[in-house]
Amino acid sequence: MTEERRLEPITVSLKDAAARLGCSTADVRNLCASGRLKHVRIGKNTILIDPEWLPKIKPQQSKASPNIGSVVYFIEAPTAQLIKIGTSWYVPGRINTLSTSSPIPLQLLGCIAGTFKAERKLHERFAQLRSHGDWFHATDELLAFIKALLRRRGVVIDG
Repeated sequence: MTEERRLEPITVSLKDAAARLGCSTADVRNLCASGRLKHVRIGKNTILIDPEWLPKIKPQQSKASPNIGSVVYFIEAPTAQLIKIGTSWYVPGRINTLSTSSPIPLQLLGCIAGTFKAERKLHERFAQLRSHGDWFHATDELLAFIKALLRRRGVVIDG
């Protein structure tokens, strides 16, 4: 009779799990809560995960498909005249997380396939418009760029 050897769960930082998945730490929490990411326990900054799942949470490192589900999204806070440029592979969960903590309504403008690298390039390109974190002032220049980009490469959600 063969004895089945069970690997012990290991601790991974939420930031590392998020980077491997190509999403935010809030998205990792949402995936755990929805049961889409098998885990043992999730803490403030770490996740105790079944090691068999580690290969499954490395889509960004796959040479065959480096952008599995990863998108760069554009979310507008119209009353604040700000736009968030972020990355996620589960945009509905990300919008839900942001909307829950936002005192003003948020609206998804659209998204394009892309990784953290594409997000960083957009952040660098519009650095002069940065308000704070991933939020940028919604100037005519930025809005025109996003609309043109979405027409060429993305999914336009709003007009």
